Amino acid sequence: MPEISGLLETAREGTLEPSHLLAQVETLMQESFNSLRPEPLAQWSREHLQAGGRRLRARMALEVGQILNVETQWATSWAAACELLHNATLVLDDIQDQDCQRRGQPTLWQQHGLGPALNVGELLLMWPHLMVRQMHIPAEQQVHLLGKIAETSVALVCGQTEEHLLQEQLGREDLWQLYLEAISGKTSPLFELPVWGSVFLAKGDPVLAQRWAQPFRQFGVVFQLADDLADALGKKQGRSRGADLCEGKVSALIPLYLKERPDQLSAIKELLRSERSEVSAQVVEYWLQELQAEGVFDELKARIIYWLQAFTQSPLRQENPEIFNMGVKYLKLVLSGLGWSQEEQGDFYAVLSK
Repeated sequence: MPEISGLLETAREGTLEPSHLLAQVETLMQESFNSLRPEPLAQWSREHLQAGGRRLRARMALEVGQILNVETQWATSWAAACELLHNATLVLDDIQDQDCQRRGQPTLWQQHGLGPALNVGELLLMWPHLMVRQMHIPAEQQVHLLGKIAETSVALVCGQTEEHLLQEQLGREDLWQLYLEAISGKTSPLFELPVWGSVFLAKGDPVLAQRWAQPFRQFGVVFQLADDLADALGKKQGRSRGADLCEGKVSALIPLYLKERPDQLSAIKELLRSERSEVSAQVVEYWLQELQAEGVFDELKARIIYWLQAFTQSPLRQENPEIFNMGVKYLKLVLSGLGWSQEEQGDFYAVLSK
């Protein structure tokens, strides 16, 4: 087992600002691979982490930890564990979806091949357990945290599988519900997990941790709906407008469109099942204009508002306003990725400001 406990000692005492804590998390993740062999596996893992990202899940774990006065070493280790699990899903998702780019750069499997990328994805899936195992916490707490990581990992795999199966279910009347179930499995657990662990580390109560983390499942739904809309608007870094359509993904726009235009089922199937090389930019643009003309963009905005309301109406608002306000802050950050003006996002902010 690679030894990382020495690195954890550097964060053992004191209270730091979030930016300093995040830097410690970054160092912890990178240097945790130093003793890993073979060296190429360690290098590929570091390379993937160096590709960037906003580290939203790590930030959320750290901020909840600060709000609840979690010991710094525990907070940074838990933040690293959450971020590593998230990155495992990115590597494996890119392979399954055959995505060639992420954040404007070639994906790991494109650079090094399927075998190395699979190994990195599997490694990162296991690495969070080592982060927890070498935290200075009682064994009983470790068991709870490890169990939550395992539970989250299973939910992620099930959600990813459900998303993959959506193409075969395009004609079903409950396609929107099936889509929600898929994203509730593949996206939401990774926003629930950071909050759950930080609350548990502070309070030692898994029931309370679940209650305060539950609203972040709605957060995850908002995140994925906004991500799907950002793709259609051409606001995702390193991706062309409507890339989800070109790649055959059943994003939120598809069930909403088919609800209005069931007569277009055959055409949508043909589009999503075509080879990427056969789907031109002109074809993608045609379908984006068709979706917009049918009011799908507006309907998706309304669905985002519904899930924002679900978040704001949670008991967390009264039980811990600081954690609730942190969630609101990050929801605004997520929605800013749509590239809309403050006036265009007025309905979103109105819900979050009530």
